[in-house]
Amino acid sequence: LFHDGTWRHVRWQLMLTKAIPGFEAELPTSVQTLSFLGAIDGGHRSESWGFELKGTSNFTKVITEGVMKEHKEQGMRYWISTEADPNFPVFAKWVFLYEDKRSQEWREIVVDRDASIERKVRREITRLNNAITQKDLPDILPACKRQIGREYRQCPYSDRCLTIKTWEEAQKHVPAGSTGSRPRRKPTPGTLTPVGRRRKRSP
Repeated sequence: LFHDGTWRHVRWQLMLTKAIPGFEAELPTSVQTLSFLGAIDGGHRSESWGFELKGTSNFTKVITEGVMKEHKEQGMRYWISTEADPNFPVFAKWVFLYEDKRSQEWREIVVDRDASIERKVRREITRLNNAITQKDLPDILPACKRQIGREYRQCPYSDRCLTIKTWEEAQKHVPAGSTGSRPRRKPTPGTLTPVGRRRKRSP
């Protein structure tokens, strides 16, 4: 994993930092009111754009269809977070750079704001924050119940989520001082995950 994902990010972030004056790598964003914590791969404050790097084994799909749906949603979460974070300007655009894991061929795609994705993400943020306020555990994803799929494998709570039945139990697995959205291990970037229960996708 280090040689693939981590090295790809280090390599590109170093190149972009040297090639583009003003580019910053690993921009942390934390908004308490949204229960959001994340780190953006990079961005340029004065030129008003954010940056995310993705390695893919399905480069042909990226060429033909553009930015993947889950990555658009991730970018929108960061977009909303940075707007609410006083340490950031309002980014006008988001830049996704996809690199083929096999050939190292790459493609840069600029994404404008999408109102339909923004509505979906804002509903998700509201629902998850309501879960925190009401101390109501979100539903477990169907695939997680079957213990299959990428989200289950990458979830920082996969080793305990299925056994947690109450809010009080869940709190035992949340670091002290947390709002409930920060896991002990690194989550999927740009996600909101209150109290150890993966979010249920909006219909």
